[in-house]
Amino acid sequence: MKNQINLSQDYKEENEKLLVGYLKEKELKTKYKAILESQYNVSNQKKDSSIYLLKYWKYAAVFIFVVMALFMFNTALQLSPSELAMRYAKTTNTIGNQDVMRKDLSIVEESRIKANIAFSAQNYQTSIQEYSKLVMLRKADYTDHFYLGVSYLKSEFPDTKKAMEHLLIAQNNTHFNQEIDWYLALCYTLNKEYKQAEVFLNKIIQNKSFKNKEASILLNTMNDFK
Repeated sequence: MKNQINLSQDYKEENEKLLVGYLKEKELKTKYKAILESQYNVSNQKKDSSIYLLKYWKYAAVFIFVVMALFMFNTALQLSPSELAMRYAKTTNTIGNQDVMRKDLSIVEESRIKANIAFSAQNYQTSIQEYSKLVMLRKADYTDHFYLGVSYLKSEFPDTKKAMEHLLIAQNNTHFNQEIDWYLALCYTLNKEYKQAEVFLNKIIQNKSFKNKEASILLNTMNDFK
């Protein structure tokens, strides 16, 4: 019994020592914190301003993106289908340089080289002349017909009939199938042949292929315009 009392007393005294030590340590921390803040203007509260700044920039970027998307969508809805189709025809970029355009180039012909250079420079009148020479010489392949069709559509005075003629020939070239669907949809829209245009637009949207977002906007504009 005596041993138990001694153990209990020792445990109580040890706890009291720990409590006193903790209170002294807390008092010292509070005292030094007050000195640092009052005399040296040092605060223990750390704020990572870069995180807050990044957070605000992220919200600002999302806001700008939403505003721009709404602006583009509203602008598109204010245009007629034909006007929107022509805008897309002018702004769609189809392969920018000669080397990329002709990976299969094996016959170095003067007309083809000139046509490729003119197309890359967006000089569509010249590219029409040079690609047409290849057609007349019966040396035009599906790639030539594709770029000739696009040239007719993107020229200063678009000829949708001739554009469609060469694009339909180029359909046999699977390498350009997605692009051809898009340009044919634009041609049919410009001709106000909306049913035929809808076939290609729905195909593009369903396959989530080349220009599928623009195809959705053009199709919605077409439906609102009816």
